[in-house]
Amino acid sequence: MKTKLLITILFLGVFAFSANAQDTENEKGYEIGASLKYWMPGDMYFIDDVKKEGGIFLNAYADYNIVPKFAVGAYFNFGPSFSVEESDETGQFSEIGMQLKIRIFAGNIKICPALQIGYRGIKIEDIKALKTDGFAVNMNTDIVIPTKSKILLVPSIGFLAQPVGGNDIGDVTFAPIPYIGFGISF
Repeated sequence: MKTKLLITILFLGVFAFSANAQDTENEKGYEIGASLKYWMPGDMYFIDDVKKEGGIFLNAYADYNIVPKFAVGAYFNFGPSFSVEESDETGQFSEIGMQLKIRIFAGNIKICPALQIGYRGIKIEDIKALKTDGFAVNMNTDIVIPTKSKILLVPSIGFLAQPVGGNDIGDVTFAPIPYIGFGISF
């Protein structure tokens, strides 16, 4: 209980700090970005318990700023290759969905946590039986750092999760598996 209270107080403190910083921000109505992310190793239930090895994936997004501190948008993730320990099989995933993003202003830097909800397809090589669909629930936090040009630097952290998914053969689910990344936005 004390931990939840402390987190709430810190979160409200950040919002109070950022209230005046947004007035000086001259924002355009949209943001488009792309990044390369490293998806860390983690446990998956892929018809049986397996351990996924780490790998990279690409992310692209487009956001529309509804109000100064809130944006909605679309995102796309593509993991060209991931592998499972103790198996020669490799797989890939693609994902598309919507994101709801809060924008917290801290001087010139923006901290942007986002909830992403979408559709994820996972395919293991060319084995049709191992093509699955799933419900993607992700959390992403971008730290948007301005530069002297129009390009913004965007380091990010977050996780990918799939609470529900699979095919006719069985379920494919996994708890949150973290990632780190770096990209740019315009």
